Amino acid sequence: MNRELAFPISQSSLKNLLVHPNFYRFKKENNTKEYSTAFSIGGAVDSMIISEEEFNKKYNVVDITYPSGKGLIMLNHMLTNLNGIYEEELLSAFKQADYAESTKFETIRVGFESKYKGIIDKLQEGKVILSTEQYNLVLDIVNSFKTNPFTQDYFNSKKYKIIDQLKINFVYLDKGCIAILDRVLIDKKNKTIRVIDWKTSSDSLSNFTKSIKKYGYDFQGAFYSLAIKAWADENGYKSYTILPYQLIVESTKYPGAPLIFELSGINIIRGVEKIRNTIDILMWHLDNDLWDYTEEIYKNNGIIQVDEL
Repeated sequence: MNRELAFPISQSSLKNLLVHPNFYRFKKENNTKEYSTAFSIGGAVDSMIISEEEFNKKYNVVDITYPSGKGLIMLNHMLTNLNGIYEEELLSAFKQADYAESTKFETIRVGFESKYKGIIDKLQEGKVILSTEQYNLVLDIVNSFKTNPFTQDYFNSKKYKIIDQLKINFVYLDKGCIAILDRVLIDKKNKTIRVIDWKTSSDSLSNFTKSIKKYGYDFQGAFYSLAIKAWADENGYKSYTILPYQLIVESTKYPGAPLIFELSGINIIRGVEKIRNTIDILMWHLDNDLWDYTEEIYKNNGIIQVDEL
């Protein structure tokens, strides 16, 4: 793998490495986007929190009802192959849907294009499509964040200097790193800085602590803590206290009661240790240009020791 692709290091790329070295390499060498009709609301919420203008740059709202069965197979194929030749991809989608031999391609084509050709054209413009129902959910979630008594203070521009989507390039362990923070709150009166992340969950929020571990948000929080400390030191806030990283979470099923999950110091310390170890692993793979197995398996000559079962 081209070594230059590894830098700057992001928390998401390190998490990809922890999945598997080959997965890390694939993601670095194939800068492709995956599209799913089971759309994650999170990105749209992030954009709408910044501003409606920012939302409109990235999203198109259309009155769409997703198909089922063979129609869904065709639509998913088209949405995941937007860069292909349209005519060829449509025929490929038709074959993939495995219609009966008596079904004529032109018949399916007319019905499919009447419903979805405009959407595909808009996606090819580089915007993400939201249904009206999804758009209304985004508005409900953002409104919940802004009006709930536990979270509305995070929008108080009189109390805080608010910076959204703060991009930080910094050096850690002599390696170039990058982080993009959802929101940074600077309290000049009390000389504090806090990083917060907006999250949505389709599960009960009472189970979100499990999601923190499952999706590596503790790892993310530690990485962002390193980033904001470096940024503060270089931008006139060296004397400010960095407050614990917080995840502001809302349900996509029953919005209206968001919760705040704050990572304790021990979680950040353990996360930083894991980051150090993961960067060491990355450097081993880069130095040896070996990606089919983990470092441990290479050093054990392909042997996985199975202890008492």
